[in-house]
Amino acid sequence: REEMEKGDVRAACVGGPYLAGAAGFLNKMITLVHEQGLVKKQYIMFMIADMASHVEVCAGLVRKTLAHTAENKAGAKKLQLCSRLFAAETLELVASNCRRILMGAGVFDEDAVRSFLETPAGDKEANAWKGFLNDMDKLADILFER
Repeated sequence: REEMEKGDVRAACVGGPYLAGAAGFLNKMITLVHEQGLVKKQYIMFMIADMASHVEVCAGLVRKTLAHTAENKAGAKKLQLCSRLFAAETLELVASNCRRILMGAGVFDEDAVRSFLETPAGDKEANAWKGFLNDMDKLADILFER
């Protein structure tokens, strides 16, 4: 997470800040679930596993994209778009699942939920959709050679 929060322009172009936001939410959620004794709730554990899988796949894609970009490999632009889009989707999935756990577990009050979401990761989630549709159009142009 820290490597993606450094403010590196290259990382921002491939969704690094969104990945950092997702990892931040996930880390906080794992801690809260453990502290509240919710590790015995099977559905919550499945949600955490799903979130962790998405974050790990996203991290791999972001790192691969950074390497391809640094080496100026063919297809780097397409990978940048895919990486940025997937990172935004990952952040949305993690944030949404965290809200479900926070609201659905019955052990957190509204202030705790608000406090959890009012973080730098929450700000990243709000910004993740800026330019999303434009990126989708750019990716379609590359894929369909328009």
